[in-house]
Amino acid sequence: MKLNAGCSGFYNRQWKGVFYPEELPQSKWFTFYCEHFHTLELNVTFYKFPTVKMLEAWYKKSPVGFLFAVKAPRLITHYKKLKDCSEEIDEFYNACDLGLKDKLGCVLFQFPPSFKYSIEALEIILISMKPQF
Repeated sequence: MKLNAGCSGFYNRQWKGVFYPEELPQSKWFTFYCEHFHTLELNVTFYKFPTVKMLEAWYKKSPVGFLFAVKAPRLITHYKKLKDCSEEIDEFYNACDLGLKDKLGCVLFQFPPSFKYSIEALEIILISMKPQF
């Protein structure tokens, strides 16, 4: 079994001088991160609905063999809570597939504490998945 270790985001000012060298400019943090980890959770997709162009940029910045875990947008998980959002889920999966290609590792659906698990909610996610996922 192959395990990939990474972080939930790479941009953390508190890491300067601890993980990132003091003299390393912020513009080089992702490159430095990729030298030490082979996967990253993209939190930006939670706050800003991802586009193919946005994810292609991450694809191009990352080295061969790098993997991304992509967090589902809060529009789906927190605002709509899976209700009447099949179009948004399709758009999300499509952007992930086309933008990250072979560097898509997994998709994370993180719900608010008030969200109650149900078989129906799980089925919405599973039915929406494309075969390549």
